[in-house]
Amino acid sequence: VVDIWEDVMDVKTNGNGALNAGSVSQWPSLVSVVVPVFNEEGVVGHFYERVSRLLNELPTASEIVFVDDG
Repeated sequence: VVDIWEDVMDVKTNGNGALNAGSVSQWPSLVSVVVPVFNEEGVVGHFYERVSRLLNELPTASEIVFVDDG
């Protein structure tokens, strides 16, 4: 997931880490990350921290939704 996310950030930032002036208006009003989990107690906290840091860099609202798929 993080590898895919880094690819998305590269597209939105032209790979240089700074948002394009015109790109902010192209973002959706909400970015949702839906994560299926089952018996993932040992890693879900670390996953949440890493993805939250990335989402906080976005110029839009975001959420992480964990779904018990067991």
